[in-house]
Amino acid sequence: MTEKKIMFHLPSPIHEIRLKVFQQSGIQVLLKREDLIHPVVSGNKSRKLKYHLLEISEAKQKGFFTFGGPFSNHLLAAAWMGKEHQLDTVGFIRGEEADLDNPTLRESRKLDMTLIPISREAYARKNDPAFLAEISGDYPDLRPVPEGGSGAAGVRGCTEILQEVNQPYDFVCCPLGTGTTFAGLIAATPLSAQLLGFPAIAGGHYLKNEVETALSQFFDSYSQFAKSELPFWSLNHDYAFGGFGKMNADLVAFMNQFWEETGIPLDPIYTGKMMYGLVDLAAKGYFPKGSTVLAIHTGGLQGIEGMNARLKKQGLRISYP
Repeated sequence: MTEKKIMFHLPSPIHEIRLKVFQQSGIQVLLKREDLIHPVVSGNKSRKLKYHLLEISEAKQKGFFTFGGPFSNHLLAAAWMGKEHQLDTVGFIRGEEADLDNPTLRESRKLDMTLIPISREAYARKNDPAFLAEISGDYPDLRPVPEGGSGAAGVRGCTEILQEVNQPYDFVCCPLGTGTTFAGLIAATPLSAQLLGFPAIAGGHYLKNEVETALSQFFDSYSQFAKSELPFWSLNHDYAFGGFGKMNADLVAFMNQFWEETGIPLDPIYTGKMMYGLVDLAAKGYFPKGSTVLAIHTGGLQGIEGMNARLKKQGLRISYP
């Protein structure tokens, strides 16, 4: 693999968010625009896939198989990177009813990813070694890459997000799905700062263990990064809006208003919920005056077209492209 083939825009820029609520709260909020890294492989997806692909290249394997939902940012990113590096890619889709012609999966197919819908029961076994061994029997030349690019390699890639930041900060805020990105941020955050994660999953209290496991796997795999002490971190479960992929009129209105005031698009699965929570917490005085809050925009904007098709049934629409 030659990294020069992929023209990522790095480091991703940092924009100050000058909303009235932040000014009234006496805090500075910075948004690291991971969504601007690449038009297809945007946000944390490029970070999490980077070292997986390097390891595939070093092992001289022909490609990889991975997993995702029908609007998965990860699948499209994996398809693009596979195509760019002439790797075979197979994506197992959650739900046999998945529409393979939705915008995300249609583009993944155009990038030569083989898409295979599987039952939700089978999908729930995506991390089961016996199940992965069965798939590997059908695809012996392909390496399994976990959903979302998680695992130690994914965590390593995400440590590089904060390695690009040269200014001081007191808090780091990030949305959570698998906890991989958040684990990478914990590993890279100085002890002087705190981390606050916003799970996109209702009832996601299990994510605390997922983050701890991801950190353990990372330090075991890459002992040169091991630390005796980590910064304080916590998860806030109040802004999941009912569950993964779920949204309501309040969230959509917030995202549209944020776009009008800042010119920055948010995605409804992750970053939109995080920013909603960050604004609400600031209004409630959660962050001490004088604090600098660094929030991470994890990308995922490609799925908005498909989300708008769903929102139309509720009379709602995310108003930006």
